[in-house]
Amino acid sequence: MKLKFAIKTLAISVLLITTFSSCENEEINEPTNAIEISSKASVTLQWDGNPATFANALTQAVRNAGAGGTVTLPNRTYRTDRSVFLPTDIPNVTITGATNRDNVRIVATRTFNTPGLVVTGANGTIYRNMTVDWAGLDNNSVAVSSQGKSGVQAYNMRFANAGQGFGTPDNRTGLPIDFLVASNCEFRNCARGILFNRNFSSTPVSSIGKVIIRNCQFLGDQLAGISIDCGNDGADGREDLRILPRAAEAMGIVTDMNGMEISGCFFQKAQNFNLAFAKVKNIQVFGNTFEGTTGAVRFTEAINIEHESNGISINGNNISNFAQGDHNYISVITFRDYGNAPLFENGCRRIFINNNTFSGNCGSGIIGEEAQFVDIFDNNFNFPLPVGDHVNFFRSDRGNRNINVDRNTNTPTNKIRITTF
Repeated sequence: MKLKFAIKTLAISVLLITTFSSCENEEINEPTNAIEISSKASVTLQWDGNPATFANALTQAVRNAGAGGTVTLPNRTYRTDRSVFLPTDIPNVTITGATNRDNVRIVATRTFNTPGLVVTGANGTIYRNMTVDWAGLDNNSVAVSSQGKSGVQAYNMRFANAGQGFGTPDNRTGLPIDFLVASNCEFRNCARGILFNRNFSSTPVSSIGKVIIRNCQFLGDQLAGISIDCGNDGADGREDLRILPRAAEAMGIVTDMNGMEISGCFFQKAQNFNLAFAKVKNIQVFGNTFEGTTGAVRFTEAINIEHESNGISINGNNISNFAQGDHNYISVITFRDYGNAPLFENGCRRIFINNNTFSGNCGSGIIGEEAQFVDIFDNNFNFPLPVGDHVNFFRSDRGNRNINVDRNTNTPTNKIRITTF
């Protein structure tokens, strides 16, 4: 069936000129590589209802819209039996639902081997007002893959029932997420809502353009809301992996996130962590609500910071963890994968935990090892309080240095324990 598209271009008469809306208030961090293309157009998707044709229909609509153009999906559910691989030569295109994410849904009908249900093709692609739903059929793929492209943005989106919601797929390629933006988005039943994983001596990434995650919700069954893991190649923690290609180089790389912002978000309980950072630096976490962990997995916390991470600011958040045993609010630890002993060289530096409110009867509050230059100031430990120590930086190999704890409420001195070298 021949697909028909309503196309309005700037080259037609004045009566047919399409008015392109300016950036809405929610627009943040417009891609730095945006370019002006005179052929941009506004296109309304036409689809015959066959799951076998949806991918081609959307891909062709993007081509008809052109660079800088807009594709609008009318209200309905779009079912697809294959991935949508967007064109690689059409940058700065916007793909939007006609109204909101409740009324426009892209849903998988079967399992297939793919990096994502929707796979971004070019820099500056923007997604709006839709739900992209793996329907629980694939535990590994991402709902919308940024696929290493720069300036990929999502506004008022829902990513559902997937291995990952938005960003790079968990395929050990280490594809960067430069200038990724997620604003007012919902991540529901995604094992990891947003993921960056440079795994097993993949090419190291020294710097990532500033990522902004603002006013999002991480809900339902999940392992971790956000996981930014730029290490875990084993080079620092497992002898037999130190001979892998690039392992020595990876040991010296801590990825600069250039002020990555996580703000105004809500995190329901996750199995492992709400946030997990490894081998990263320069991240700001402020104004969020974290509900901590389910208690199903041992040694878990709302926020886990490890493996040489530094320059992490956690400020003005509400952080809870209502679980007994070995669960915590925040951990600042070394590389502990594979059961190896922690090493001082892998400790965290310059961690700032200020002006937060903590609550919940977890095992301990803030724990750490082999850390340096940690400030824990002006926090409120609310009731119920941790069963064990409120702050505990314990000595493993060479101890801790410059751990500063002051002006925190409901933290008696006998609940603060710091072992230094």
